[in-house]
This record gives sequence, structure tokens and C-alpha cells, in this order.
Amino acid sequence: MFIYYFLLLFLFVLWAFSKSYKLHPKYFVWIMFFLMTCLLGFRGASVGEDTEMYIRLAKRSADIPWKDVFSSFPKSEWQFICYGTGGYSDKVETVYLGYCKLIVEIFRTPQAVLFITAALTNGLIAKFILDNAERHADMYMITFAYMCESLFMFSFNGMRQMLAFSIALQAVTFVSRRQYKKTCFGILAGMCFHLTAIVMVVPVFLKYVKNGKKWCYISIATAIALVPLIPAIQFVLGLFSARYLAYMENNFWQVSLGGTLLLWLFILITTLLFFIRGKATEDNYFLLSIMALYLGCELVAIRFTMFSRVSNYFRFFIGFFLCSGASTLLPKNRWLYRGLVIFMLSASFLSYAASPARYYIPFWRD
Repeated sequence: MFIYYFLLLFLFVLWAFSKSYKLHPKYFVWIMFFLMTCLLGFRGASVGEDTEMYIRLAKRSADIPWKDVFSSFPKSEWQFICYGTGGYSDKVETVYLGYCKLIVEIFRTPQAVLFITAALTNGLIAKFILDNAERHADMYMITFAYMCESLFMFSFNGMRQMLAFSIALQAVTFVSRRQYKKTCFGILAGMCFHLTAIVMVVPVFLKYVKNGKKWCYISIATAIALVPLIPAIQFVLGLFSARYLAYMENNFWQVSLGGTLLLWLFILITTLLFFIRGKATEDNYFLLSIMALYLGCELVAIRFTMFSRVSNYFRFFIGFFLCSGASTLLPKNRWLYRGLVIFMLSASFLSYAASPARYYIPFWRD
């Protein structure tokens, strides 16, 4: 756990140093994301539940001919698992398989896939923060929230989904700039690495619409209706994918509430304060809509953990929301709000760091 303690301590020291010497927060953002990239890129196969599988996939990709990589789309077989007299084909997104093959052929090591993926993911997320933070001061809290809430820790396990997310995330920037061709390309490019990136259509749409108040109420109603809509969602998934339907019917990984419940309550109270104190405006209806959908998906995920993967596309905006939420309080009380946020997220980070699956071993010692 020492490496995680050091990372958190270094963040606080760098945050204080940047504030004291009035350095531009972009340096803080890039330094922290560089350190997160190193931690992810240099990890051994035993760090993270699926890291060993990603390394096996990268190794296997080198032995697959290019014509076989692109013999099907959007997914291609990377291994056939035999059992009894039969077996089944294990597939991954075609572009991701080609991406792994290209990297291994150039660098001759599957570890390069981990490092390059971490660099691309963190670089794109850092760019989004720099492009979209409302105030320079918000960049500190958003970076802190990303590292501590859960997404950074999820990157050890959901490496491919996080890469897809970071690519599709740029579509939110593009749509806010009315660059619609780039918006479509961003989402489609993300889907080439993980099909769940299609969920990013929702934040993009909410960023595009003009009447934010109307769609905020629709988002809240949708979040409330998600639980009774589960049978309908199961039916639709069954029409398109038996695999994802199985995720609805079986919990392949466990969701743990712990301190997360406190964060949900904090987000809910902050949301209510926006409306009670008349702070809900066109500028923050987008974030209120996203948080409503995030909470809705997370509540459903208590029963069907597949939805926790869907909520990741909304979870990222927690940092932006918490920065905006401070405006619901009087200036003299905002230090308490920020103090609670820092305490909750620090506790969350240390809790994830204590997980046996996050016991850190660099690849050269694993």
C-alpha cells in the first residue's frame, strides 16, 4: 500500500505547493496524471483482477495473422476455450485486438500495451479536465476526485473500458464546440475499443440540448424509473445479446457499498440544495442530469452489477459536480463542504488501495 499512500501524500503536497507559489494548475494536472500513468503502466500481472488476462491477450495477438484480426467486425476471436467435447470463442473488439498486435510487434513486449494504454487514457482525461474545468481552481479538485473516487483504481481492472471512455469523452468537448462530425467520430472511435462507449451518447445529448431544465427533470424521472424498468431492459438486451442478458441475470462481480453510500447521500443532498436554494441554472443542469442518472444506475447495480459499468460513464463527472456544488453554500461555509469532500474521497482511495487485488508489484518483480 505504500505506493498509494505516497501518491495521495504527493498530491496534497503538490496541491499546497501550487497554491502557495501560484503555479498554473495545468502543471498539477499533468504531473498527477503522469504519476498515475506510471503506476498503471509499470504494474505487474498480479495487480488488478484482469491484468493477467490483458497481458495474455496482448501476447496472443502477436500470433494472430492480420487477415484473421480483421476477418470479422466489430469483434474478433483471440482465443478458443475448450471444455469437454466443445468450447466457446472468446472475442474482443476487432480494433482493440489490432491495436494490441501493432504495439507488441513494434515494442516486442506485452507490457508496452499496459503502458501505452495508460498513457493514452490518462492523457485524454487530463486534456478533458483542462478543456472543460469552469475555473482554474477546479482543476485541483477534479483531478483529486478522479484519482480517489474509484475510476483510477478501476483502471487496473477495466483498462480497455477506460481507454474507450477516455476517447468517447472527447465527444462532450466537441459537441459543446458544435463540432458534430468530431463528436460522432469520438463516440464511434471509443466503441471500437469497448462497445459500452455508446453510453457516452447520453452525456453528449444532454450537453447538446438547449432546454437543460426540461431534460434535467426527464433525467431525474428516468433515474427513478430504472428499477421498475429492469424487466423491459432485460427483454431488449435479450434481443441483441445473450451475453449481456446473462450479466443482468448473474452477478459476475460483486458491488460493495461501504463508504460509497455516504458519497451517494452527499451527492443527493447537494442536488436538493441546488433546487432548494435556487442555484440550479442552465450552467449546471447538465451536471444535475448526469448525477441523477449516475445515482439511478448505481442503485440498480446493487441488484445487477452490470450497471456499475454503465454508471462509470457518468461517474467521471462527480468531480465537476462537487466543484459546482460548493456554490449552494454561503462562502463562509464552503471550507466545510470542501473538507468533507476531501475526507470522503481520501477514505475511498485508501479503502480501494487496501484491496488485496491492488497489492502493488512492478512488472520486473512479478
